[in-house]
Formats: sequence, C-alpha cells, structure tokens
Amino acid sequence: MKKTKLNYLTITVIAAFLLSGCAGLTKMRDNASTVTYKVTPDPLQTHAGEVKMNIDVKFPEKYFNKKAVVTATPVLKYEGGQTELAPVTLQGEKVEANNKVIAYTGGSYSYSGTLPYKPEMMKSGLALRITSTNSGEFNFFGSGS
Repeated sequence: MKKTKLNYLTITVIAAFLLSGCAGLTKMRDNASTVTYKVTPDPLQTHAGEVKMNIDVKFPEKYFNKKAVVTATPVLKYEGGQTELAPVTLQGEKVEANNKVIAYTGGSYSYSGTLPYKPEMMKSGLALRITSTNSGEFNFFGSGS
C-alpha cells in the first residue's frame, strides 16, 4: 500500500515540476504588455531603397523566466505580406547556452536590421514575434511607417 502512495506522490511531484516549467513561459506570454520597446526611426523610413531600423527592448524585473529560451524575430507586416528580419535567441540566466542572457532582475537587448524597400511597405507595422518550443508564440507590436 505504501508503495502505491509513493508512486502517486512521485507522479504528482513530476507533474507539478513540468507544469511549473511551462507556467513560467505562459506567464511571460501573459505579461508581454509589460515589456517596453523603442523603434528608431519612428516612423520607419526608406533611404536609397532600404528600410533601416533599430529596436531597443527592455524586460522588467521578474519577467524573464530563468530557464526560458526564446527566439525574437522582428517582422514588418504590410498589406499583402510580411518580411522577417534575422531572429535573435534570448535565454534566462540559468540556461547553459551561448545566447544573449536576460536576467530575472530585468534586462534589455538591442537589434539593428535593414530590409529592401517594397512599395507595399508604405503602410506597415513592425511586430516583434517571440517564439518558444514550450509555450508557442506571442507578439509585441511596435510602430510602423
């Protein structure tokens, strides 16, 4: 009888551990509105057939999960399509990898990119798409040109 209780206890502990790992990323998705960003120039501009941009993103204290690994991809959305810029991988402070670390106490990262201009981009919006293999995808929306 005690062996059965031990198995239920073990399963409960494992389930709680797994759910708490996913809950951290879900919390990040749910609190995406607390992340601040600045896009320059604002509005985006075209020069010599190119759209150059800088994005500064700041993550507040207690936002970035210590074990999270996410990919941030800037996406310029316009009527008839969208264009993705090169993605950046960000990680929490307890992840042992070689990506940009965002501390649990808060942090930031900056991104610079250039796109070839298309006439459809005249009315566009910039989104920062955050993806994780554990929690799916969520977006931070920025300014457009």
